[in-house]
Amino acid sequence: MSFNYHELTMNEPRDSPGRRKQYLVICTIGVAVFGNSLINSGFFNEVKISEGVFPGGEFVYKSDFRDYAASASMIRSVAEEGSIKTEQYDDLLYTFYLDDTSVIPSGKQRFSGGMLLDKQQTKEFKPTLMALNEQRPGYEEGASATALYQNLLHYESCSVPSVDAAVANFPFTNGFVSALIHDFKVFPAMLKYAREHGEEGNHPVIATTCSIKQGMCTHYVPLVKGSKFLLGKPTTKDYLDSLPKIDGGIDWADVYKGLKKVIPFLK
Repeated sequence: MSFNYHELTMNEPRDSPGRRKQYLVICTIGVAVFGNSLINSGFFNEVKISEGVFPGGEFVYKSDFRDYAASASMIRSVAEEGSIKTEQYDDLLYTFYLDDTSVIPSGKQRFSGGMLLDKQQTKEFKPTLMALNEQRPGYEEGASATALYQNLLHYESCSVPSVDAAVANFPFTNGFVSALIHDFKVFPAMLKYAREHGEEGNHPVIATTCSIKQGMCTHYVPLVKGSKFLLGKPTTKDYLDSLPKIDGGIDWADVYKGLKKVIPFLK
């Protein structure tokens, strides 16, 4: 005769020493796992920004608007459609983040994911990706991320210049916690630096390439010619003005300002 754990403990009082010990062990394991995730994702790391050069090239991409965390799905779909292996991601697959999340509400943040190609790579990859457009019906409001990225979104192409840029390397785990830390810690620091050191009137756009193998992302923010990286789309201000106003809705800019007062790493 055998008994499972629940049968053995069903008559045990909830406040018994055994139950308390079990609860303590589970909580300790949970805290340890979450803490390890924070450490690996760079929660305690300083965002160190230097100045370098964005490489430029032909950007073959597809675009969407939703939470920035969804950009990982887009990059994976581009990699699949271009037959790109995991170890080839860095310096080939890029995501352009067009907006400041402190002013653009969740679900409306614009990003473009694709391949940044030199002349030789353009001949190799661009025709393959652009040819996929012939098989796709186009954007559908409310479609799932999988449907959008693999079946609906069309590829576009734009030449982006090689320019002076703010550059930061930051840990990356390809997970949800890592995405949040980049969104709320790394991106604000990069945008702040670009506004302080970029040319007057420059629109800061974050261009990110990540290496899954090395566990590291490289972020660029052009300090000049930022409008070239909008890929023909409106500035954040113009885009925000075009969004429908909802009476009684949440002012996300005010929410973000409030969070910065109580969460140090957002500053």
